[in-house]
Amino acid sequence: RQAPSEDGDGDGGFVSGRLLAELQDQQNWRVRALAVEELQAMVRAVRGPEALKQHLVGLVALVVALVQDANFKIQITALQTLGYLVSIMGPGVSHLLPRFLPELIDKLGDNKTLVRHASSRSILRLMGAVGPPAIVAALLPVLTHEAWHTREEALSLCIMSLLRFRDTPVDGELERLVRAVRNCLEDPKPKVAHTAVECLALLHARSGKKLMTLLSDADDATRRMLEVRFSQPQLATMTAEGSLELPALLGPPGGGEEATTPRGSTVPTILEGWTNVGHAPNAPAARGGTGRSNLNESPGRRGAATGQPRASEGPSSQGQGQGQ
Repeated sequence: RQAPSEDGDGDGGFVSGRLLAELQDQQNWRVRALAVEELQAMVRAVRGPEALKQHLVGLVALVVALVQDANFKIQITALQTLGYLVSIMGPGVSHLLPRFLPELIDKLGDNKTLVRHASSRSILRLMGAVGPPAIVAALLPVLTHEAWHTREEALSLCIMSLLRFRDTPVDGELERLVRAVRNCLEDPKPKVAHTAVECLALLHARSGKKLMTLLSDADDATRRMLEVRFSQPQLATMTAEGSLELPALLGPPGGGEEATTPRGSTVPTILEGWTNVGHAPNAPAARGGTGRSNLNESPGRRGAATGQPRASEGPSSQGQGQGQ
């Protein structure tokens, strides 16, 4: 259903003038919210790239603008819509990457958990459409981003790219990937450092001694502790629902509880958990525990804000209400 316009066309015939006016109504966020849901339904009803090809440039520009809306629910719906567009168009969207990939990456650091998750899902769809290498290459510079949520999400996406697209060779980009991830091992945020360790563990499982060669200039303590981690069989996994699960860092045997990672932990401290479980190589990955991560709950996101507005607020990302 391309919804040809009878009252003007806002996007070459795909978006009607009426719908465009509602999408741009800055006086009423509810009108915009309903309009973006209508736009999403129209996009999802499309059955092939040919139906969108002539409208694609304008449609991407429109959706990217909605991604920047002040209302976080509108942002989420727009991010989802962008993901559907990408899946429909496949490689045909490659030439537009500069127009929307930076926006997706920017949203990885959003203060709303649900917005970050929606952006991650869209980036995974983008990997499926154009292939992981180009997207992972764009994520690597983000590993030094000032926002720790952005660093964590980018690392998680690197892991998911390895898990979901197993047939994609990594040898060509292995050195660049390893060096970028290794720099996160001393991240001041333990969640980021833990995710970096698990990314390297997965890369080691795929490349073996070649990875250790690339880590040859690491200090002795880091190498020793990474070797302990790599000796354990547990690896990150993805569930059928698309959830990423990281192995839990367990405390000393008999402790009875999963250990928390102290603030400001260094790599040796983080990897103490793996040293402690060295006598139990079959310890299961935690499902729903400290190691769990998914696109609904990312690494170590226990207790994170749900992204739902307080009762006194409208669903605005700035906490502003119905005036949006």
